Amino acid sequence: MHKKQFKIIFTILAGAMLFSISSCNKEDTKPDPLPKTKGILTLQFSNTFDGTLLTKNAATFYTNAAGNEFNVSTFRYYISNVELTKIDGSKVYYPVYKLIDAFEESSQKLTLLEVPNGDYKAISYFIGIDSTRNHSGPQEGDLSATTGMLWTWASGYLFLKLEGFYKDGASQTSYRYHIGTDEFLNKVTSPISYSIQGTQKNAFMVCNLAEFFKNPTTFDIKSDDDIQSFPNEKKEAGELAANMADMITVLKIE
Repeated sequence: MHKKQFKIIFTILAGAMLFSISSCNKEDTKPDPLPKTKGILTLQFSNTFDGTLLTKNAATFYTNAAGNEFNVSTFRYYISNVELTKIDGSKVYYPVYKLIDAFEESSQKLTLLEVPNGDYKAISYFIGIDSTRNHSGPQEGDLSATTGMLWTWASGYLFLKLEGFYKDGASQTSYRYHIGTDEFLNKVTSPISYSIQGTQKNAFMVCNLAEFFKNPTTFDIKSDDDIQSFPNEKKEAGELAANMADMITVLKIE
């Protein structure tokens, strides 16, 4: 091999080595991706009667605090305007409107996107619809007229609909409770510690229908089996609305 050819080959090999070393160095010094500053919180609802999952039109009836035996054919309620409270007292708002159906699994998740990283101490929400949206007529999504939750006799939505049958002696009689109107809107705050750090968390929410019939008032279905929040039913509707305030609890967040 001529000396000139050797020099050419050496130069090519040396260049290739330098390129390889340079490429490795570039890969080694590639900056880490930026940390995620926001996460996701999904509220997952289960609907029970004192720890037992509700079954639609169950053959085995539930027994409430007043001793009434009843089953459930319809149980639906609105969750709206979720508020997350940080340890420092600052709040993050989500103007959402979600209709939970105890017998429709696809309705039982409410996902909050872009939750800022941080340590939190509470989750708040309304059972029902705020006054502005409550009186804006049929809207979209879970506030559409097709949900069957919009009253025809008055302006506004049912906040909760509960229907079924109860035992009345040897027979079974239908009952229905349609709770709504602005004065019966419940804001619920559940104290619970959790942290969001760019990840997805699940909040397991349990709605216990047994609480609808007790605390602070033990309600007897036989005393009034049809309440639709008419003006002349304010006392009874108010008692049931007050009972709704502790109907939902946060079991855990993980």
